[in-house]
Amino acid sequence: MKRPALIFFARAPLPGKVKTRLTRQIGADAALELYRAMGREILTRITRPDAWDTLVFFSPREEEPLMKEWLGTEYRYTPQRGVDLGERMHAALKDARALGHPVVVLAGSDIPELTAAVIERAFTALGSADVVLGPAADGGYYLVGMKEPRLEIFRGIEWSEETVFRDTREKIVRAGLSYTSLDILCDIDGIDDIRSFAARHAASHGAQDNGELVQTMRLCNNILESRRERPRPFPS
Repeated sequence: MKRPALIFFARAPLPGKVKTRLTRQIGADAALELYRAMGREILTRITRPDAWDTLVFFSPREEEPLMKEWLGTEYRYTPQRGVDLGERMHAALKDARALGHPVVVLAGSDIPELTAAVIERAFTALGSADVVLGPAADGGYYLVGMKEPRLEIFRGIEWSEETVFRDTREKIVRAGLSYTSLDILCDIDGIDDIRSFAARHAASHGAQDNGELVQTMRLCNNILESRRERPRPFPS
């Protein structure tokens, strides 16, 4: 039997196509640079070759060379398919299960405090629950895992709203499935998120990342400095 699979769900790092709200606030070049650093460092810290297989599901489908240049060639790359975000996530979970992985968890690419320990807790939760969700502070979720992918869980969700986690949880309950929630984590979509991340990092003296988010944190501080805001202390 194959090992569990972690799906890293990401868009190709194309100017103006990623972090669009942040792009409007700080410019396309700075937003893209942060997106690239963050995605690369997050993927490195949640990859555990001794415990699970990591699969990268990406879009647009023609950008596989760019994805490999960004994240490396050691992962299996598969284009996302589906009309909306819900269909694409369901298809990715289903495709990973079809490869023979007994348990599959899907995570986003913009949660800097996502760790291998969180992924491990998600896999453990699926030992007793049908679904596991990682709620995000903005009302969405950064992680979803299922024993068996169920499309109805992803249908009819307004993905741009702050009710995504709540609405998904209601669909899980209506489907008669059990679920477990992980800790709330924050993504980085706008300048306020950068401020909050920098503040948390300073308060913990970098303890939450063990030096694994060096470039991400330096870029966040550079962005704040360029706006004439005082960057939070960064450990040397």
